[in-house]
Amino acid sequence: MSNPSCSIPTKTKLTMEADLHDPSYFFEEAVLLYKWNMGNGMIIQSSLPELTYSYPKKGDYNITVNITAIKEERKMVGVWWRTIRVLDAITNLTIKSRSSSVQVGNKETVNVTCNGSPPVELCLTVDGPSSDWSNQTNTTCVMVLNDTCHTTINYYFQSLGEYTFQAAASNNVSFAVSVSTIHAHAPPALPAQSITAITVAVIAGLCMTSFALISFIQHVRKNRKRNVEVANFDFQFREHSDSFVKLKTSIFGWKRYISEKSLLKDNSSSNFYSL
Repeated sequence: MSNPSCSIPTKTKLTMEADLHDPSYFFEEAVLLYKWNMGNGMIIQSSLPELTYSYPKKGDYNITVNITAIKEERKMVGVWWRTIRVLDAITNLTIKSRSSSVQVGNKETVNVTCNGSPPVELCLTVDGPSSDWSNQTNTTCVMVLNDTCHTTINYYFQSLGEYTFQAAASNNVSFAVSVSTIHAHAPPALPAQSITAITVAVIAGLCMTSFALISFIQHVRKNRKRNVEVANFDFQFREHSDSFVKLKTSIFGWKRYISEKSLLKDNSSSNFYSL
């Protein structure tokens, strides 16, 4: 019995043929009867060597055919068999994302799902904008060994333009392709009113900071004048009538020159002079 493949998809017509090897042509004038056992409880009898059949469910099936040759009241029987595997073909291959438009610099989760009998090789190819040389085509593949045909990738959109996502899924009996696109757009521009409000707020903040700094400096200067004490007068008279007396302070080292006449008029005996 000839069979084109050991694996076939469900609900797919399979044509089988029982070929009797007869190099001596002994059965050329014999009557041949064929009894097919499809392995799922179905029995089909026919006088033709060919049979077309489809399996509605996946599984492994042992197909046997009994060939009865009747010639000159003689009956001879031969048996041939073959095991085939029936699998679900890839269907409903989809690419899903939260949005078809993404802002540049953001990340988007892309999900690929399908239906089909495992093992399934599931690949996702991303092709970036053709105008951007840095966006090269890259492909990610996974082997799905259970009935959950699914994979997920997180993709970062780094350039403006159209991104093409192509999913390909295959198992032993089928192959499927699905394509989807996501557009990467620029961030939204701020309205003119928002820009004006931000500018005014920045200027106001700078003015308040400057005012606070000036007030702090003036406060420090006032405290210094209030707390300074001058002591240890050193009177030195000079011959010139307009000579001055050099006043030294013991605290800050400041120099102050006071008229000789004004010092002579001061009858205070204190050793301290407050500024």
